[in-house]
Amino acid sequence: MESSPQISPDVISYNSVLSGYSKSNDEDAPYRAEELFRHMKRQGITPTDYSYGILMQCWSKAKDPDSPERVEQIMREMRDDPQVEPNIVCHTAVLHAWFNKARNFHDRMALDRAMRLFQQLITSKSTSLQPTATTFRTMIYGIARSPVGRKKELLESLVPAMKKFRFRPSPQEESMFQRFAAVMDL
Repeated sequence: MESSPQISPDVISYNSVLSGYSKSNDEDAPYRAEELFRHMKRQGITPTDYSYGILMQCWSKAKDPDSPERVEQIMREMRDDPQVEPNIVCHTAVLHAWFNKARNFHDRMALDRAMRLFQQLITSKSTSLQPTATTFRTMIYGIARSPVGRKKELLESLVPAMKKFRFRPSPQEESMFQRFAAVMDL
């Protein structure tokens, strides 16, 4: 009986496992995902922008106070890789990481970092960095869930960009805006 040729994993196989880690609630998931990502590279398999994005999303959800810095480090690695270029999905993962740090660790500076990054995105000339619906939702929910004040001001600061990029909030998001406005006006 003939043996079948050995099947080797490819970037799609690795991305599938990385995606599983990004959906996991396991506290070790970001570390395992990064270990797998490094292994993939050692095996000579070139990560795609999707590979980097999944790894960044995994870290962005971590309850580790250093996760935003880790996500930004991965972004720097991505910029150094001539095969890929950071896109809006990657930048949105960075925003998510900073908002999580603001919420989980009551870190006002993390919120400020997210807001500065968003300003960079909305003023960027690159079409690959134009905010998407996911980016705006990350901003809305990140601000709404942050433990610091200024929520009304920060939410209102999104409106010009929402108009510029033709983002229409869902009825739930519109309701959240209205509730914040009503509470803040008291």
